[in-house]
Amino acid sequence: MSMHGIPDAERTSASVDLFGETFCITAATCSGRRRVNQDCFGWIASSGGDLTGTMVGSAMETGSCGLPDFLLAIVCDGLGGMRDGDKASRSVVDGMVAWAASGGLASGDPALGIVRAATAIEGRLRSDYPRSGTTMSIVAAVGGRWTSAHLGDSRCYAVHRDRIWRTRDHSRVERLFRDGRITEDQMNTHP
Repeated sequence: MSMHGIPDAERTSASVDLFGETFCITAATCSGRRRVNQDCFGWIASSGGDLTGTMVGSAMETGSCGLPDFLLAIVCDGLGGMRDGDKASRSVVDGMVAWAASGGLASGDPALGIVRAATAIEGRLRSDYPRSGTTMSIVAAVGGRWTSAHLGDSRCYAVHRDRIWRTRDHSRVERLFRDGRITEDQMNTHP
């Protein structure tokens, strides 16, 4: 879906030069049928030792960081029907961006680091907003090696000239599709 087709969408777009390539980061979010928009997204990058990034509603401080080149992009969506989903999604985005800014991606195995950071953030989330929850999709690159992780029905995509790859979300609708009980087109309208 084009973000231009979303009437009340909050949008951000930026280009980042990393690993000899230029990457375009684009995100759009809107409240849809909910009273409160529970989506939150953010990104952070270190390129040539300089830190840049943004989050919904605010830009982060930039400057020299001395970290190796990396990129982290994340989107979270508070679980519908649960209390404080907007706060949960914002807490996870803020926590993961702060973790990356402090050198978390640069130390050791990025995939293991993401799991450990998310687990620590979940502990704080359970304390601050005990009846909340959020999905999470995250993509990280360090030294040209890409890692993705996700929870719930948010997805990560890799778009190539000739194909699109996506993660499989953790939902009943995805299971029905994988089992051959509904088509990919039916996934978009399944109740």
